[in-house]
Amino acid sequence: AAAGTVVFAGNSDDGCGVARVVIVDHGNGYRTLYWHLSEISVGPGPVQAGAVVGIVGASGCATGPHLHFQVQFLGRDVDPYGWCGAADTDPWAAYPGGQTSVWLWRWMVSPCGAAPGTAVDTGDTGFRRQGMGWNELAGGWGGTGLQATTVVSPGDEVAVGMWQPALPAAGSYRLLAWIPYIDNGLLDAAIITYTVDTADGPRTVPLSQAASANTWADLGTYPFDPATARVTLSALSPDAEHNAWFDVIAWVNQ
Repeated sequence: AAAGTVVFAGNSDDGCGVARVVIVDHGNGYRTLYWHLSEISVGPGPVQAGAVVGIVGASGCATGPHLHFQVQFLGRDVDPYGWCGAADTDPWAAYPGGQTSVWLWRWMVSPCGAAPGTAVDTGDTGFRRQGMGWNELAGGWGGTGLQATTVVSPGDEVAVGMWQPALPAAGSYRLLAWIPYIDNGLLDAAIITYTVDTADGPRTVPLSQAASANTWADLGTYPFDPATARVTLSALSPDAEHNAWFDVIAWVNQ
């Protein structure tokens, strides 16, 4: 998660047997814990961000291979994804062993609160759509998201969405697309392509919406001209009969 010092790398009895565990102290009150490993790749001492500390497994209290990633602040559990509800209903703050939830991911903006930068949602005047097969479902950013079912062949009826922002000035902007997670019975598309009209011409940006569900997907940082800035997404995908999601897109000035 960040550079720090490995303060424990070994076996721990978690109540079901021996779990292989690594604990990293980051020197600022935070510790990260990595449980249920099949192998441990480090020993006590300094470790850099991005280093391999172990291999995912199912040791200890686990019913299948996974990583239990835990964050603590001053010895108490922290929800690193934050809490988007009212402050007085934060479940981690109410939990005896927990701290107030806080967004801890430096590389990505928080999903709580208003959309960052200059944002265009599917209900705004800057969004247009064409084609067939649109469905509005509860659960997207701002309360709803648009869905269309993917097809493999182009045609006049393919659902296409276009976002055009009112940028305050020309410049470099980081482009973020919110991908909702809404269970409607279909799988989300693993391959779908955004077309980004930058000041240097159009760029195609492939994305797995399945891997980006319920978070901001980073589509890259580009120069934009307010007169031509636009993002287009169609429901074309080699993953036929999957979800294509259309929700808010934000231009964040860099």
